[in-house]
Amino acid sequence: MNSPNIGVYKHATTGAYLFLRGAPLGPEGGASTAFGEFVHVSAEDMRAKGLDLILADFQEYPGRDPKHGSVVSGFTPEAKKASKFLKDYYDQVSVWHTSESVLSLGPFCVTGRARESGVVNKDDVQLISLPCSNEVFFQKLLGAFEKCCNVANV
Repeated sequence: MNSPNIGVYKHATTGAYLFLRGAPLGPEGGASTAFGEFVHVSAEDMRAKGLDLILADFQEYPGRDPKHGSVVSGFTPEAKKASKFLKDYYDQVSVWHTSESVLSLGPFCVTGRARESGVVNKDDVQLISLPCSNEVFFQKLLGAFEKCCNVANV
């Protein structure tokens, strides 16, 4: 099975967070896709229990059906509204469960004008050994957010 993953977004002005969860595309591993609704997390909750929330989400990952889709999938008015809403959450860090004892944090660099494409520079990926505290995780996450960038001509 491929590694569970989640996109963690930070709001440009309020400091609030948002999760865009993932679902496996197949039982043999490989790629994943966006899944479900946004999960809103306050700055206080992210600091106090962000790691716990992410690890709980990863426990649900294998049972998710990618056919369910995501709030941002498709071309419906609702999906367009969700995508527009997501633009206020300017920075993104991809978090994935590399192994039972390691999480990876990948700061996202936007490469497209519409903010719908980007890359994670492998040199910027941070590894976190588990177990660790929520506070240690939060500090590493903040460091990853500092490496987010926008290389598109906006």
